[in-house]
This record gives sequence, C-alpha cells and structure tokens, in this order.
Amino acid sequence: AGLRAGSAVGGLGDRVVLGNERTGAVLLVSPTSLLALLVQELQAIICGKTGLVVAAGYGDVNAVQIFWASVVLAIRPATYLYRHGRAVLERETAEDYVRTAEAKGLEWSDVVRRHLLRAGGSALVATWSNSFRLMIGSLPLVEYFFGYPGLGRILVQSIGIHYGVKPVVLRGDIAIGLVVILALVLITVEMVAGGVQRWLDPRLRTLEAATEGW
Repeated sequence: AGLRAGSAVGGLGDRVVLGNERTGAVLLVSPTSLLALLVQELQAIICGKTGLVVAAGYGDVNAVQIFWASVVLAIRPATYLYRHGRAVLERETAEDYVRTAEAKGLEWSDVVRRHLLRAGGSALVATWSNSFRLMIGSLPLVEYFFGYPGLGRILVQSIGIHYGVKPVVLRGDIAIGLVVILALVLITVEMVAGGVQRWLDPRLRTLEAATEGW
C-alpha cells in the first residue's frame, strides 16, 4: 500500500503531495503504542455508537484479531515505504527515458509500471527491507497491546511486563532465545533482499565482481 501510494502521487497535484507528506511525517514519528491505543479507542467508539463489537478477545487467534494487529503493525512501515519509495521514484523521473515515455503519450501508471519500478527496483527493495525491520521492531508492543499470542507478546512478558497485577516473573532465557529468533528472521530477510537487489541491478553485480578482484 505504501509503495502504491508513493507511485500514485507522482501524477497528482502539489497540494495533494504536500498533504500526504505532512500526514506521513506525523504517522512516522508517532509511537506504535500510541497508534495501538488510538485503534482500541476507535473500536470502543464504534461499539458505543452502533453496539457492534469489532474487537477480538485477548489471547485469541481469529480474523478480527489478526486484522487489527496487522493494521497497527503496518502503519509506520507503510508510511516509511511511501516516503522513501516516492523519493526513489522522483529521482528516476528526472531521467531522460521518463520524459521520452511521457512524450510518447504513455499514462503515468504505465510509466511507473514499465519503467520507474524496474529502474528503481534495487533501491525500492532496500527501502522495503528497512520498513520490514521497522515492523519487526514494533512487533512485541503490538502483540502485547492486542493480546495476540505470538513471539512478541511472550518476549514482553518474559522481561517482567504483565497484564493487571500479576507478579513480575523474569525469564531471561526465554527473552534471549526470542531475541535470537527475531534477529535470525531479520538476517534472513536482509540476505534475500540483497540477492534480489543484485538480480535487479546489474551494476551491483559488476561492483561486487570488481571488489572481489581487488
């Protein structure tokens, strides 16, 4: 969603772009815990106005729970991908091939799909991997606030944070193990992203070959 928004605004007016930039700046600096509280407040408002229960119970795994947790978890990474992805696409729009494509009468969406995304693919993959890292960093708080029984909530509870007045129980062994697991996930994603970047951009392969030669 963030990448699609970043590519779509290129064909819109400056006022729309400025409004999106301001909104994105606010969302990007907003703590994930605050976003989770605002979403829960929204759930309460909907329930109070309509009587419709849109929240899921704590400790449940169902479609409603996954939906709300995913929304909160994705807001800041999507905003990051929007802002940096738009910067990458704007840099590519200054190239001659973009003006040539527009002069041929291609729609902006076709220019983005056929040319910009291909040329900026390597940088966009790097931006996506950074947004994924941001998402993993927010995972423990989001799962804890929504009571989702995942690794993130277990990690928070293992360092002594619990609901209500439960006694503090520190489980350093569990915390260290979960941190290692999340770190391995990030390392795997970084390795895959690096491989995709080299596949998309032949310049990186050339640079890597030259570096090995030295």
